[in-house]
Amino acid sequence: MFIFWYFKKAFTNSAKEESKSENVLYELTFKAGYLLADKFETNENYDALEDRELIIVLNEISRDIIGYILSTRPQKIITHDNLFTSHYQLKTNTVLQMKDAQISFKTV
Repeated sequence: MFIFWYFKKAFTNSAKEESKSENVLYELTFKAGYLLADKFETNENYDALEDRELIIVLNEISRDIIGYILSTRPQKIITHDNLFTSHYQLKTNTVLQMKDAQISFKTV
């Protein structure tokens, strides 16, 4: 049973538990091809770069948050996959909404 729990935990949360949200944000920013010198906008629900060209969601996701983000028309959105752990329908709907809006959507 322990082995199942260990592998499930390893595949549902790619970040270490002690990782700071800010460090994860910077890592995803670099991996997406942006720099720390680029313009950041921090919001309660997400972080945006370069006038909302890229939006990164790390802490919480909901239909309302997704709806608001879609209304800002970003080019790319990156979220933590573990935000959708028990919300598979929300993730499926989000993927379809992003595809319809021609927004690049990636979970990490």
